[in-house]
Amino acid sequence: MSVRAVGLFSGGLDSQLAARVLQVQGVEVVLLHCITDPLRCSGEVAKRAAERLGLPLRTLDISQEFFETVRSPRFGRGRGMNPCLDCRIL
Repeated sequence: MSVRAVGLFSGGLDSQLAARVLQVQGVEVVLLHCITDPLRCSGEVAKRAAERLGLPLRTLDISQEFFETVRSPRFGRGRGMNPCLDCRIL
């Protein structure tokens, strides 16, 4: 049985390198790109980078959930150790 992984993928250098390291190690990688702001990001950068790597890419538009989290953070604003707790949970 082969090892499989989902790679969270922005299309930037770090996520490309992480995906490539897994690929070289023989891991079957599927890339996941989450769109949080469709006005600023269409996912084209991630799409082109995934094509260069020869890896499948799935795009998930989570903008509505993201904006709701920013508007009304479940854990409050800046109360915890990490003020971005809600975004990280999302």
